[in-house]
Amino acid sequence: HAIGKAHASKSGFEGPWTHEPTTLSNEFFKVLWNNDWVETLSPMNRTQFTDKATGTLMMLHTDLEFKTDPEFKSFVEQYKEDNALFLADFAAAWEKLINADRFGC
Repeated sequence: HAIGKAHASKSGFEGPWTHEPTTLSNEFFKVLWNNDWVETLSPMNRTQFTDKATGTLMMLHTDLEFKTDPEFKSFVEQYKEDNALFLADFAAAWEKLINADRFGC
C-alpha cells in the first residue's frame, strides 16, 4: 500500500493509504504508525478504518495488524524511520519477484 488507493468499484474499499498516493516511499509506515484509526464503512458497506485526524486516509484491518504483530511491527518501526532502507528492501524484493520465473528461482 505504499502507492495508490483502494477503489470501491473494484475492491469494495475506498480511499488512499497515504497523502501522496503516486509516490513510492515509506509514508505508508509513517501514516500507519502515527495515526489513530476509527472503524468506518466503505461506500460498499465494507469495514475499513479512517484516520481520526482528517478522515481522508484509510487502512484495512490487515494493515493495522502491522502495528501489533511482533514480527511485522519491527519492520514498521524500521521502515517508518528509514526511507532508504524501505526502498532498498522493496527494490530487492521486486527484482526477485519479477525475475522468479526467468531464472527458475
